[in-house]
Amino acid sequence: MKDEISESNKIHFAVMALGASSRKMNISPMEMYG
Repeated sequence: MKDEISESNKIHFAVMALGASSRKMNISPMEMYG
């Protein structure tokens, strides 16, 4: 259970970091993946 929570937290943190960096560059996350 703890491993599952830590994994989801890592993914959540990665998504948050991607969103923050994309906002700095004024690029939407969809453009990055596109």
